[in-house]
Amino acid sequence: MPLVGYFQNLEGDKRLTEEQLDSLFVDTATKTFADHLVKRLKGIRLGLDKINGIIASRDGRNVVVKFGAIQGMEKDNKVDFFDGTGKKIGRGTVAELRKNDCTVRLDSEFTVSADSRATGHICKGTSEDSYQVASFKISSKKASSIFDEKKLGQQTAQWFSDFLVERSGKAVLPSRVSGDWITEATGESFAVFVKDGQAHRFEVPPAKYPIHLDLTGISSKMMEGNNVNEIWAYKAWLKVDIPDKNFSKKFDEVSSKNVVHGIQQYAEKDEFFDLIHQLTAKAAMEETL
Repeated sequence: MPLVGYFQNLEGDKRLTEEQLDSLFVDTATKTFADHLVKRLKGIRLGLDKINGIIASRDGRNVVVKFGAIQGMEKDNKVDFFDGTGKKIGRGTVAELRKNDCTVRLDSEFTVSADSRATGHICKGTSEDSYQVASFKISSKKASSIFDEKKLGQQTAQWFSDFLVERSGKAVLPSRVSGDWITEATGESFAVFVKDGQAHRFEVPPAKYPIHLDLTGISSKMMEGNNVNEIWAYKAWLKVDIPDKNFSKKFDEVSSKNVVHGIQQYAEKDEFFDLIHQLTAKAAMEETL
């Protein structure tokens, strides 16, 4: 359940104390869990399920297993095989998928007997349309001089994924931009999360619609100014490509900042960062997605 947050440094006459900052953080986190997270949990439409099947037949390294599309299996899903005692003996990959059974190609040579059992792990939502942010890049020279592509990519991918879930209710797989991913030769994807020296591996099928994000431009310009204050305008462009839907569109968002001389100071990077957050929301709300 990924959570993303950020803050801005504001300079001025009055600053919050460390105690006030800590209190504000606790209040914000409590409200997030009480209001937002509970709502999100109720709306989860993506489930991880385990299905079991029996061995129907074997021809060389091809094994027919009695579970198929109607039970939620998909082509290229991984299948684990166990002997009669419950001991794991090997793995295979779904090569051919039918309504009530499938042909599994064994990854290695091992004995499959009549009392062997097969177990498949599926990741399915209420819709066949599954999405995943597969990549993020900064093609804007100005943006690349301000932001680290990897760090900004993780934030932007997570924002876009969250907004897409809220808009569509469709299955949105964890972003490939965040965390550590390994792709096997079969195309199966694995995410490895390491914490306190322990590794946990989650197996998910490839998304039907990979999404590619590109921050193509950012700009700023002073619109008005005098001895008292200045008004600055900021703009950012984000390109969204979904090749499997023949979708490609560039989105833009604009914001303004009124700065009073001698009283307010701010970092231009923070203004762009907040603008990119708004831009991901706008792009994810696109009706054609």
